[in-house]
Amino acid sequence: MLQDPDLLYWVVGRVSGLSCYAALSISVLSGLTIRSRSGAAWTGRKPLVALHEYTTVLWMPLGLIHVQALLLDHISALSVWDAVIPFRAGYGTVGIGLGSIAFDLIVLLAITTWARRFLSPAAWLFIHRLAYPAFVFQFLHSVLSGTDFSQPPIAIFTWGCAAALAVAGAARVSTLLKPA
Repeated sequence: MLQDPDLLYWVVGRVSGLSCYAALSISVLSGLTIRSRSGAAWTGRKPLVALHEYTTVLWMPLGLIHVQALLLDHISALSVWDAVIPFRAGYGTVGIGLGSIAFDLIVLLAITTWARRFLSPAAWLFIHRLAYPAFVFQFLHSVLSGTDFSQPPIAIFTWGCAAALAVAGAARVSTLLKPA
């Protein structure tokens, strides 16, 4: 593997992509449960906040590693512009385009997280909630562009994370819609 740089980049791209997906899933799920009564009662708020903050710090660089590995992989033949401008890639246009949107949102989330003190609370919260569509775009990118879905553990893991977030998201929305 080390003798073939493209194979190494491909493996690093896959591992970092799956790891980014896992960390983003945990980050969004823990973020959803921080405000829920059942989540806070189950673990307490402090561990959830710590998990949310840790996985947020983790998924952002993993996403950058994923993109960098694919840019270095000559077989993928992606350019920097393909990574940041959606639907520009010469193949897998929709899947890679959705990945580009997820990447752009990740960069925006990272910048605004570091610059939070310069934003109004409402502006920060609006931008922070873009993590939800970032997850959806990353999920769709994984399904449409991922080469590992023939492996049952990968498919089960990916769909399982999406299902867990769908249930947690629905529970969160239902609590917001209940009259006080």
